[in-house]
Amino acid sequence: MKIFLWYNLYKFNIIKLKCMDNEVQIENIPKKKWYKRGWGISVIILGSLLLVLLVYFFAHFFYYYNGIKNGKIPLPGANNIKTGIENSTTVKIDDTAKLFHEGEPGTEDKAPFSIVGFFDFRCPLCIGVSSTVRELQQTYKGKIQFVFRNFPVVSLHPDAMLLAQAGECANLQNKFWPMYDKIFLNKSKDKISSEDLSSYAEQIGIDANKFSECLSSDKTKSLILEDTSDAEDLGVRGTPTWFIGNQKVEGPLSGNDFKKIIDKLLSEAEKK
Repeated sequence: MKIFLWYNLYKFNIIKLKCMDNEVQIENIPKKKWYKRGWGISVIILGSLLLVLLVYFFAHFFYYYNGIKNGKIPLPGANNIKTGIENSTTVKIDDTAKLFHEGEPGTEDKAPFSIVGFFDFRCPLCIGVSSTVRELQQTYKGKIQFVFRNFPVVSLHPDAMLLAQAGECANLQNKFWPMYDKIFLNKSKDKISSEDLSSYAEQIGIDANKFSECLSSDKTKSLILEDTSDAEDLGVRGTPTWFIGNQKVEGPLSGNDFKKIIDKLLSEAEKK
């Protein structure tokens, strides 16, 4: 008996011809499923590895993206930013009026010394230091006033201008700091809408109708643009930037950094 194998290239199955005496029998051998063949198994293994790598990549991407966005993870190089008064820049301020104006958030806390901070509500480094500012306000109440000024970087944070307007509208009703707390408390939201801000206004006990009218009228934009103009004249390059006396300090400051600066300032004042 002779056995021949013939490959049917069109159907990809095997036909076995049996020659037995004068009789020819044709028998179809069922073809294997693609995933049971050698090349199919290889495709499955490679595809699985690729899927695992993609999941790993996107998981890490969103972890760092959200961490940086929420201020929990510093931006690359942020740890190299020099902080503290010993690493600050002494600047000559020709027009001290550019530092702040009466009525700016924080000027209501009368004190002999001022720390002026230029902020962007969406800046990760500003988010990271937001609670520190509030703690120090209580610690040094009556000694230091923290003055908040706007420097929204809309090219990086599209809703930063809206949040700056919300702060100014709340300030018109003497509720800036409660709004400040609400905005930073909701820092994890991808976008804070006008409706969200109106809800915050109700929660902190201000006239929501007046607030919404203020927010939609753009009446506070001129104040924010004035802040931005003053910041540029003072050499502000990013946020947060602090002005303490004639010292300009760029970048984030820890609670200990602030305490060193403030205690030194108060100590020098006592010696005079």
